[in-house]
Amino acid sequence: MSFNIDIDEADVAVLNQNLNKSKDLFVSISKSLHTISTKSINASNNIKPILQDVNKLTNNKNQVDRGLSILTEVSESAKIINNYESILSQSIEHIGLKSYVDTLYKSKSLLAKLQGKFKRFRGIINNFTNTIDKADLKLQNYYQGLLNQGSDVLLSSPSKIQDIKSIMALYHKEQDSVQHISYSKIRSAIVVESLRSLKNASEPQDRPDNVPYEKGSNGIAVFVDGFISMIDNETKLSYELELPGDNLISLTEKSLDELVNNSYLILLTQFFNLKNPTKLLNNDTLLFEILEHLLRLKTSLKLIVGDLALETYEYKLNAFMIQYHVMFLEYFKLIDYKILSTNVQSEAVVVELMSRVRKISEYKTSLLALVSQCKLGDWVTKSPPFQFISVCHSSIPNITNDNSPEYLLTSLLSDMINAIIIDIEIRMSQPSNSSSASIHSKKSSSEGFSLLKYLDIIETIIGHAPSLHSALGSLGLERLEKLKKRFVKFVLEDWNTASFLLINEMNTITKSQAHNMTSNAGTSSPRSSTATSSIASTANIGKHLTSKEKDMVKDMFKHFNEAFEEALKNYEKFNITDPQLRNYLGNEIKKLVSNTYFKVYDSFINTDFAKNKTKYIKYDKVQFLKILNDRL
Repeated sequence: MSFNIDIDEADVAVLNQNLNKSKDLFVSISKSLHTISTKSINASNNIKPILQDVNKLTNNKNQVDRGLSILTEVSESAKIINNYESILSQSIEHIGLKSYVDTLYKSKSLLAKLQGKFKRFRGIINNFTNTIDKADLKLQNYYQGLLNQGSDVLLSSPSKIQDIKSIMALYHKEQDSVQHISYSKIRSAIVVESLRSLKNASEPQDRPDNVPYEKGSNGIAVFVDGFISMIDNETKLSYELELPGDNLISLTEKSLDELVNNSYLILLTQFFNLKNPTKLLNNDTLLFEILEHLLRLKTSLKLIVGDLALETYEYKLNAFMIQYHVMFLEYFKLIDYKILSTNVQSEAVVVELMSRVRKISEYKTSLLALVSQCKLGDWVTKSPPFQFISVCHSSIPNITNDNSPEYLLTSLLSDMINAIIIDIEIRMSQPSNSSSASIHSKKSSSEGFSLLKYLDIIETIIGHAPSLHSALGSLGLERLEKLKKRFVKFVLEDWNTASFLLINEMNTITKSQAHNMTSNAGTSSPRSSTATSSIASTANIGKHLTSKEKDMVKDMFKHFNEAFEEALKNYEKFNITDPQLRNYLGNEIKKLVSNTYFKVYDSFINTDFAKNKTKYIKYDKVQFLKILNDRL
C-alpha cells in the first residue's frame, strides 16, 4: 500500500528529532562537565596542601642556603676580626703606629658593615666592639702620652711629630673620643706645670723696712723668659703639626689665665696695697721691676701669637697698672718729710733721695706706662700745695703742648729733683727753732754755695746714671741749669755787694761833678748829660776833683776793698774741692766784679783824689785779675 507523505511535515519531524537528540546531547555534556568540575574541585583540594608543603620546602631550602652563605661570610669575617684583634691587642710601640692606626680604621669600617648584617651574632659583634673600644682607649693614651711631652722633646723627634699628625688625621673627620681631647688644653697644662715653680719664685715677699729690695732678686725675669720661650716652642710645634691658629691662641689664653690673669695679678694687688703707702714706697722698685717684665711679656707674645690671644691679659694688666700712678704723689710727700719734717740735714739725705730717683729711672718702660695715665702736674696736685712750687718751680713752658709719655716722664723726674733742692733751700731759710720763717728772705752766699754743692751732688749722680740722664733729656738738663743760675745768684751776693758799692758811689761822684760843672758854667754841657749813666766812662770824670769828691772817691775804694776782702774770705771758707764747680763760680765772679772794677779804676786812676793813691787803690788791673785767679 502506498502512503502519501507531506514533505514539510517530514522536514519538521526530522528537525524535531534532531533537536531532541541535540537536547539530550547537551544534557549529557552538562552532566559530564558538572562531573568534571566536581572532580576538579576535589582534585584541587587534594593537591593544594601538597603545593604548600613544596613551597615551604623551597623557602626553607633558600633560607638554609642563605644561612650557609651568612655562616660562610661570618666565618670569613671572624677570621678577619681575629686577625684585627690580634694586631690591636699588641702594644702600639711593638706593632708600629701606622699599622695600628690602619688596622683600627679597617676594624671600625668592618664593624659598621657587620652590625647591620650579623644581628643574630651579637657575641661576635659585642666582642669586636669591645676590642675596638679598648684599641681606641689605647690610642687615646698613646696620643695623650705624646702630647704630654715637652715641646723641646717633640720638636727634636720627627717620628713623634709624624705620630701625632697620623692620629690627628685618623680622627679628623670623626666625632670620636680622641677628637674631644683638647690639644690646647693639654699643651697649656704642660706650659702651666712647667712654669708654676718659676711663677711661685717670682711672687713678692715681705722684707724688713730697713732692708732694700735687691734688683733682680725677685725671679720675675726668669718667669717671663720661661713663659716666652715656652710659647715660642709651642708656636713652632703648632707649625710642625700644621694646626690652625685657633689652637695656639687658645693655648696662650689658657696659660695666661692660669698663671697670670687669675692668680698672679690678684696676688700683686694684695701685696702692693694702696692703703699702706709706706710699704708701697719700700717696694717701689720691686713693683716697677715686675711691671717691666709683665709689659715685656705682652710685647713679646704679641710678636709670637698676635693680639687676639692677649686681649684678656692686656685688659687685666692695664686695670692693675692704673691703680699705681698715685704713688708718684707719695714720692713728693716722702721728699717733704725727709727734708722738711726731720732733723737730718746732710748730703746723705740728698744722696738717699736721688738714689731713689736714679733707681726708678732704670724702669723706663714701667714709668712710661704709669705716667701715660696722668696729666701734666698730677703728681704734685694736693691740698695744701707743696711749698717748693711757690718758691721756685723750674718748669719750662710747654709751648708745643707735648703730652707724650716721654715728656711727662721728663717732667716728673725734673719735678722730683726740683722738690729735693728747693725743699733744702726752704729748710735753710727756717731758723732751727721755727718752721715759720719767710722762705722768700734774702739768701746768703753761704746758703747759695751749699745749695750749689747739693746740686753738684745731684748732677754727679745724674752723670753716672745713663738711664736717668736719658730720661731727663735736654729739657730736664735745661731745668737743672735754671736751678744752678738761681743758686749762683745767691753765691754772688757778697760780690754783688762789692760791685754795688762801686757803682752806687761812682754814680754819686759823677752826679756831683755834673752838678758842679753846671753851677760853674751856668749851662749844661754835653758831658753833664752823660754823667748820670750807671757807670761813667773815663771821659766823664774830670782830673781835678773837689775836696768833697776826693773824700767820696777815697770812701768808695775803702768800702769796696773791705767788701772785696770780705767776699774773698767768705768764698775761701767754702773750700771748693770740685774743680768744675770752682771754675764755674770763679768765671761767674770774674765777669761780675772785674768789668765794674776796671771801669772805676780807669775813671779815677788819673784824677787827683789822693797823693798816695795806692793807699786806696790797692790793686791795678793786672793785680786785680791775679788775685781773682789765685784765690777763686
